[in-house]
Amino acid sequence: MTNAVDLPPGLRWHTPRAVLIGDAAHAASPATGQGASMALEDAVILAKALRDAPTPAAAFADYDRLRRPRVETNIASSAALSAGRPPAKPQTPPLTAEELIGQLSWTAPLPSGTRSQ
Repeated sequence: MTNAVDLPPGLRWHTPRAVLIGDAAHAASPATGQGASMALEDAVILAKALRDAPTPAAAFADYDRLRRPRVETNIASSAALSAGRPPAKPQTPPLTAEELIGQLSWTAPLPSGTRSQ
């Protein structure tokens, strides 16, 4: 158990002129040990979104849509572990290894729309 504080889910990650990634957008307690990897995943997804989307606003929306479910699951799991509780079952099914690799592969386009559940 730690005295770390998690950011509440649902906070805004972007404005028309700026976007937050990593702990600046979605800090979690260190219980899951995912901080650096989440920041790197954010950077890749944001770069691909800026590459593929027609406007920065669309890129920021794609980044948010693709990252938020995974990040918020990690925050909830980390908060539970920090409080000495087991993590709850995620509301959104986690990405499969293939889905995550596809999102992070520079040569693959970002998925459009939402995932099937």
